[in-house]
Amino acid sequence: MIDYKDELEKLASDIQWRPAYMKERYVDWVRNLRWDWCISRQRFFGVPFPLWYCASCGAVKLADESSLPVDPLSSSPPTPCSCGSMEFRPESDVMDTWATSSVSPQINARWGEAADLMERIFPFSMRPQAHDIIRTWAFYTIVKSYFHHGCAPWKEIMISGHSRDPAGNKLSKSKGNAGETPSDLVAKYGADPVRYWAASAKLGTDSVFSEKVVADGRRLVLKLWNAAQLAGPFVERLARTQDTENMHDSQNRPIEEWIRASYRQTVRVATEALDEREYDGALSAVESFFRRDFCDDYLELCKPLAGDDNVETLVAARTIQELLYGILRLFAPFLPHIAEELYQRLLRDREGHPSIHVAPWPSREAIEGAERAIATGRGITSLIDDIRRAKTEAKRSLAAPIARLHYSIDEERLPPGFAIALEIALPRISSMLRIDACSRRPFDPGRPTSVGSPIAIHVEWA
Repeated sequence: MIDYKDELEKLASDIQWRPAYMKERYVDWVRNLRWDWCISRQRFFGVPFPLWYCASCGAVKLADESSLPVDPLSSSPPTPCSCGSMEFRPESDVMDTWATSSVSPQINARWGEAADLMERIFPFSMRPQAHDIIRTWAFYTIVKSYFHHGCAPWKEIMISGHSRDPAGNKLSKSKGNAGETPSDLVAKYGADPVRYWAASAKLGTDSVFSEKVVADGRRLVLKLWNAAQLAGPFVERLARTQDTENMHDSQNRPIEEWIRASYRQTVRVATEALDEREYDGALSAVESFFRRDFCDDYLELCKPLAGDDNVETLVAARTIQELLYGILRLFAPFLPHIAEELYQRLLRDREGHPSIHVAPWPSREAIEGAERAIATGRGITSLIDDIRRAKTEAKRSLAAPIARLHYSIDEERLPPGFAIALEIALPRISSMLRIDACSRRPFDPGRPTSVGSPIAIHVEWA
């Protein structure tokens, strides 16, 4: 290898490294090589070298290719040495682990067996691995690919970090610091929460294992299940309706315009994060939208419509179905089992794909006027938060009725048309929060309740 250090270093530039700084670890390793690769090891476990030494003349006797694999310790050559001797001494060394792991791309491409497959998929698109074996698995795979094919073995390499204990040590069975095994955690919390914990770690960065994060994943799975149960009746109502003329119309419906625009923004952020292999950022964006916008606000705003049979209910039902389908697709890489279960229960007959995991990824196309719609929605949800907070501070339940809500807005600090949008949304806000009447007052920046916010409220309790 020493004679080819320059070529091996140049190959690093043919690979997209993620994170990009991991490339320097490879380059530093290549530049500091001082000796060639000795591929033999004096170990018990490993792939044996298929050869013997003649006891008489010392010549090397190789196994025939047709007889491979061969363990020389347990078998002898079927033919004599060229000197005529049938006495052989077996090779006891085994191959270095990386001597075989280094051709894992070729093994997967069935090199030598399926030429068409090798031509189609080699070089591979991506190698996922941890950072500690950049100098071994990644390096030696590149070495073997260079010698066999004259190119890098993949177009991209994605480097993950390690899970560590609170003292900063890598979790290891041999160290006994791993606590519960992955199987124990899956049995305790389910597979999706364990996967959620793994996807919450930043790419290329070591992270301290936290069972609390696994438990958070469990709560997210339950919240997704519960949200689907709330959405289910709307989806079923939509399937029974014959009036489809106006159900797609969300114009002049600021709540639907907001949630659709916020969803599209989430798709864009999550997709761009995944394009950069920043899976933790994608998961964070999807989870934030699901918990805050979809569950805490939009579904709650739709609850009062559940028993109605009008166009507004149909628009809400259509929106809920489309959002649920999108949310399940966005969560599918992170929570594959619950996403599949809910898709099969609620949406398969409507969407037609045999599995959520073969459904198309949501489109990141922008919606015209999305920024205004999102800003308007944020103002509306901010008002909802203020009303909820007022109930909490008054030590009343969130279901406590309000006789009259007085509100005022600073239109200069809010998007154009916000006052009209809020007026349209107020009946649903009132139904959601049990407000009997609303009245608007002139905005007074000197009122304590309005400091720092473009919306101020005053509550008269029932």
